Amino acid sequence: MECRLVENLLISHARGQLAQEEAAAVDRHVTVCAACRRRLERTVELLHVLQHSSEPDTVKLLDEVLGLALDAGASDVHIDPDAEGVRVRLRVDGVLHEVKRLPRAAHVPLISRIHLMSDTDALRPDVPQVSRMQVRTTHAEAYCRVAVCPTYWGPRATIRILPPGLPGSGLGHVGMSEHIREQVLSLLHRPNGLLLIAGPAGSGRNTTAYACIEELASDGIAVFTVEDPIAAVLPGVTQVPLDPRAGLDYPAAIRALLCSDPDVLYIDDIADTVTAASTFNAAVTGHLVVGSMYAADAPGAVARLQQISGDHYSLAEAFIGAVSQRLVRKTCGSCAETYAPSPREADLLAHHGVDPLPETLTQGRGCECCRGTGYFGRTAIHEVLVADPALSEAIAAGTYAPRLGAQTMQARLLDDGIPKVLAGLTTLREVARVTGTPGL
Repeated sequence: MECRLVENLLISHARGQLAQEEAAAVDRHVTVCAACRRRLERTVELLHVLQHSSEPDTVKLLDEVLGLALDAGASDVHIDPDAEGVRVRLRVDGVLHEVKRLPRAAHVPLISRIHLMSDTDALRPDVPQVSRMQVRTTHAEAYCRVAVCPTYWGPRATIRILPPGLPGSGLGHVGMSEHIREQVLSLLHRPNGLLLIAGPAGSGRNTTAYACIEELASDGIAVFTVEDPIAAVLPGVTQVPLDPRAGLDYPAAIRALLCSDPDVLYIDDIADTVTAASTFNAAVTGHLVVGSMYAADAPGAVARLQQISGDHYSLAEAFIGAVSQRLVRKTCGSCAETYAPSPREADLLAHHGVDPLPETLTQGRGCECCRGTGYFGRTAIHEVLVADPALSEAIAAGTYAPRLGAQTMQARLLDDGIPKVLAGLTTLREVARVTGTPGL
């Protein structure tokens, strides 16, 4: 019996589910193959741990960690094993904070409990796995996306706490400035074309994409989404979750939905050539397509999609605009105070057209409410790139570069952030940090 076949039978063998002849063949193989013998021993050990993952201490520990995360308004929980034990960190307002140190003995039961709740395979710790689970505490309830990844010290888990619903009704509730909102709405009211929603991981990109879809959803418009996974349920929208094991990937889902008489499609991740081609086809055949993708900024999103697809002409024909964003921490309302701008801050404001310069700006001095950071909560800053004939021509000719896109920007991140600084919503240091602006 070959090692590959034995490896596929180890779990069933450890559970006593094999027929007598197959079990005997596996036993003979593991007596002569040290690698398979170690795998069998590890499988038996993990089965034992999994059977005890519902013990009160383990259940209480995970519930405590998730309760801390929900109470703190965390977006992510990181469970990291290391040489000394397990480090538990929460990402609050974009920054990680360590909240617990656990002994090494707690690691495997805790990860096994996460596997059990998320319906992933605890017996395959060497394979990265992504799934979803529902969390309930005495105070709150949330859906979570779970990613378990093998590391040197054993599997680590990252739990992304998904928002229970939309932040409000459309673009007016995602921190979007009025002039940017008007530009985005004008793009959403186009009859066809591709609108990109771009940003790095954790930038709030999906929330803005959902707000765009909510603006469009009505009885007179058929709106479909393709998502992996579905982050929140949208009223009046047909949402399709991917299932690659069943052959339902992005291209297959897009092809199926194009036969369903759609007006609007939302694709939550354009990351490969085939998906890009399917997206372009939908956008140039009479459909408005809102596509989400990872990119540093709006001009960079066009360049990345150009690189992914390799089809400059189709991209030029489909592309109508791009919106990019970042999340900035808001000044804590409990400890906000005014201060005189530093010379560097005054120079930066003057360089970006602020005249007259303000006598004071607002910052948080730090308090118990904001964990001493001076910030509590987050809001978004946005930038918009709208396609014009010159830009489309450059894309079609293959001469487009992010620098060219930046020259035609209708609004930039820093331009959107400075009015929010002047209004006291955030600080100039925070906007400069998030946008990578030097000088502070």
